[in-house]
Amino acid sequence: MTATAPKRGRGRPRNTALDSLAEELAVSRRRASTILRDQKISGKEASEKSAGLSPLAEARLQKTLREIAFLETRIRAAELEERELEGELIFKADAIELFNQTLQPIRNSLEDLAKRLAPRLVGQPQKSIEATLRGEADRIIALGRAGAARFECRAVR
Repeated sequence: MTATAPKRGRGRPRNTALDSLAEELAVSRRRASTILRDQKISGKEASEKSAGLSPLAEARLQKTLREIAFLETRIRAAELEERELEGELIFKADAIELFNQTLQPIRNSLEDLAKRLAPRLVGQPQKSIEATLRGEADRIIALGRAGAARFECRAVR
């Protein structure tokens, strides 16, 4: 990406490279519509021709349509890159890692739950067992909330 110009719309800085791609796309679309319009005009003058485009016009139109598709792809990629640089997007691997970091304490607590609670619950009355289980469930939920509070995006690689 190139340098940015003054801000516009939604408080984002203007991206001159993205603007130039959009201008190229507009020119290509106008060129395609001109090809089709010219063919319609010449088709009216020479009614003996078939309804399709001439081979030259067809080739020009196909080239222009390929150029349009290419520019649209470049614009989408540039927009994603810009959003990634602004910190709005993260890599899929980073998202998975952040999600796993949040769930790891919960997973560890659930795996150790049986080992920790079995000796404490033996021979206790039902109400005491319920209170102990409720306390452990609250502790595990608190671990999940603490992990979710740390769930923030790091700097992009």
